[in-house]
Amino acid sequence: MATAKTPPPIPEIDAETIRFKCRSCRQPMEADADMMGSEIECPNCGKRIRIPLHIFSVNPFRRPIRRLLDNLTSIQWHVPFFPQFIEAVVLIFVVLVTTALYLTVGIASQIAGIFQSLMLDARHEIKTGSLVEKSAYAVAGGIYVILWLPFWLLLLPFTFLGWIWKHLGYTGLIIVALLAAIALTLFWKPGLLSLIGIQKSEPAGGAYVSTAAGDPSAHR
Repeated sequence: MATAKTPPPIPEIDAETIRFKCRSCRQPMEADADMMGSEIECPNCGKRIRIPLHIFSVNPFRRPIRRLLDNLTSIQWHVPFFPQFIEAVVLIFVVLVTTALYLTVGIASQIAGIFQSLMLDARHEIKTGSLVEKSAYAVAGGIYVILWLPFWLLLLPFTFLGWIWKHLGYTGLIIVALLAAIALTLFWKPGLLSLIGIQKSEPAGGAYVSTAAGDPSAHR
C-alpha cells in the first residue's frame, strides 16, 4: 500500500529578506537586507547587477513590541499576585511607550531609509548613466535630499543616543543625562527661582536684590 508523500517544508523567509528581479533577464532573486546596494552576478544571465536599495525596511520597534507582548502573556500568576501585577503594569507601560515610538520614530526611520536608498540609487545612476540620465537623476537626487532632511533631523537625537549607547554604554547615557539636566537648569533658571519663591526686584539705585516672594519687608 503506497503511502502518501509528505510535501517538503516551505522555507521560512526572514522579515529582513528582500525579493527582486534582474534588470536584464527578469530572473526572480532573493538576498539578505544587509546586502542592499551591493553588486552580485545574476545566476541566470551572468550579468553584474546591483541589489536595489529602495526597499521598505522593517520598523525597528516591531521586534521589541513582539517580545514584550510575549513576556506579558507568559506571566505565571500565583498567590499573592502582587509581584506578577507589578511586572504586568511595568510591561504594559513599556509596551505603550514602545508603541508610541513605533508610530512616530519607527515610521520616520522607515521613510528616511527609503529616501536615503533612493539618494544612493540616484548617485549610482549619475555615475553610470548617460548625460541625459545624469541630469535627470541629479534633479531627482536633490528632491530626495529635501524630502529626507526633515526625517533625518527628527532621528538625529535618537541616532546620537544609539551611538553613545553602543560605544559608552550606561556611562555615556548617564553623562548625557547630567549634561542635559545642567543645560535645562541654566536655561530655565529664572523660572526655577520664581518656582521656589525667589524673585528679583530692582530698587531705585538700579542694583538687583534677591528677595523672598513672601517676605513682608519687600513690599514696604
